[in-house]
Amino acid sequence: MRFLGSGFALVLAAVLAFSSVASSQRGQQPSINKAPSAPAPPRDLSGVWYPKGGGLTQATQPPFTPWAQQKFDVNRPASGPREDAVNTNDRYLQCDPPGVPRIYELPRPLEILNTRDRMLIAYETAGTWREIWTDGRELPKDPDPWWYGHSVGKWVDDYTFVAESNGFNDKTWLDRPGHPHSDQMHLTERFRRLDHDTMDVTFTVDDPKAYTKPWVGTPRIYSLKPTWELEESYCTVEDETRYFNDVTRPSAAGTAPEKK
Repeated sequence: MRFLGSGFALVLAAVLAFSSVASSQRGQQPSINKAPSAPAPPRDLSGVWYPKGGGLTQATQPPFTPWAQQKFDVNRPASGPREDAVNTNDRYLQCDPPGVPRIYELPRPLEILNTRDRMLIAYETAGTWREIWTDGRELPKDPDPWWYGHSVGKWVDDYTFVAESNGFNDKTWLDRPGHPHSDQMHLTERFRRLDHDTMDVTFTVDDPKAYTKPWVGTPRIYSLKPTWELEESYCTVEDETRYFNDVTRPSAAGTAPEKK
């Protein structure tokens, strides 16, 4: 039975996760000689993209508010400098959605589709998709709290698309180390196509309940993968629970269970 959950990406070292995804999941893709990148098509981000590096936590974190400091202190990540795999309370490991911007931190591809009135983003992680409305509407004034918020966007030039989102719940972490956010978070995602084969995404978190000033992350670099397709990947409680139990057993210290 194939392991369908994606919590393993939080426990394995990043280099192992990236190499395993690139080699095992994409092993049957035809090899293509790399040619110099062509100019990017204007106002078009469509295609399957795979992350190379960057992310929110590589930027300098602004000071916590007392509310966020209390939240951060009780969060127990399963990996990283504050690792506590045995007692972790990371809800993503129990099949909760990772939320944004954290979903960009995971080493899995995404696919962007442009339509007349919205941009659709399909993430391989947990079979997730989002819609970013481009029909001129404004963000809702009193939105229901959603895992991925409510989003609108627009092109600011031929190669830069900016999305604004609000209406998040406060159940997700911003990143793997467990930085919290509140339901007041306003997220800005800036997609910039550098050339035909390269895109970067920069995140700005503006959450006055959690941080004393906006938090601007370092760009997350993506490469276009024209021969790739997104694979089926869903989080199931059975698979996640079995994996969680395996990695937290003392006998499994320093190792990761084999995927089935």
